[in-house]
Amino acid sequence: MANGFTAPRKPPAVVVFDLDATVWDPEMFQLWGGGGSPFRTENNGETLRDRVGNQVRLMGDVAAILRELVSGCYGNPRVAVASCCDEPSWAEECLEKFNIENDRTKPNIYLKDVFSPIEIYKAKKSLHIKNIARKTGAKPEEMLFFDDQWGNCQTVAAMGCTVIRCPDNGVTWELFRAGMSKFIGPKQLLPVPHSPATK
Repeated sequence: MANGFTAPRKPPAVVVFDLDATVWDPEMFQLWGGGGSPFRTENNGETLRDRVGNQVRLMGDVAAILRELVSGCYGNPRVAVASCCDEPSWAEECLEKFNIENDRTKPNIYLKDVFSPIEIYKAKKSLHIKNIARKTGAKPEEMLFFDDQWGNCQTVAAMGCTVIRCPDNGVTWELFRAGMSKFIGPKQLLPVPHSPATK
């Protein structure tokens, strides 16, 4: 492993992300009134623009965190989506177009290739988690869940998931490490990458 660290012994089996106000900003409903699909890429897919020019960006340290999750540094957890997005088709298009690989010498990594399963529909988050559990074979207590809304966090926590609320700036390294440490302990955490661009 990088930096001489070994993989943690018991990472979560599934890391689950909400989308709106957790992975990206603005929320899809905030593009109503003429905006929305189709989206075009900017900066090699690091940001998007909707049909009227509104920018959609990844929040916090989401891109770098997802790169770390798929790198194998924390074993091989599934990375899933549990979203109540008002515009599922727009969200799916954003998943297809956002690229989280900031090294232009490497192949692009699109969000749609990172997340599986992807659950995007209007329902209580408990249904999303049940479906993720069914599709992955993981129990709720083996899942780490990120969401910006307090009610969703309460619902999912009651199912046994480890829950981290991210109400302001999406999923940051601080919040991600707080969540991972509940599974593996702080001594097993890998250091935050010190790259020119971690977002």
